[in-house]
Amino acid sequence: MVKIGIILAFIFSCYAQENSQMIEFDFGEIAHSRRVAHRFEFDEEIKSAVSLCECIQAEVYRDEVASKYIVEVEFDPQEYRGQTTQEILLLDSKHSIIRLRITAFVKEGIGSHQLNNFQNAPSFFSVF
Repeated sequence: MVKIGIILAFIFSCYAQENSQMIEFDFGEIAHSRRVAHRFEFDEEIKSAVSLCECIQAEVYRDEVASKYIVEVEFDPQEYRGQTTQEILLLDSKHSIIRLRITAFVKEGIGSHQLNNFQNAPSFFSVF
């Protein structure tokens, strides 16, 4: 399944250079241990969403109440530090490419792998 996504993303990206719309969203500063998400709304029907990175999950659905097409993008920054940019390629019903570009500055935070550093801490420290 991942190989098909990579092939589709490559084809989309080649085509998208000339015939695409770019939408950007900046998550700002985020902790590397916390997933973040953003919801994009479209009037035009979105047929599919493809990302080259496994750190991105994109779900496409129709909101019947609002009569909009929704693309919910979730970014897992666990493997990143510093400034990062990821792209999701969308195909609409007119076979146009829409490029969603998300950016974030990923900060080092206390993750589960670092909690062991507090084993010998004085008892007045609490680690949740």
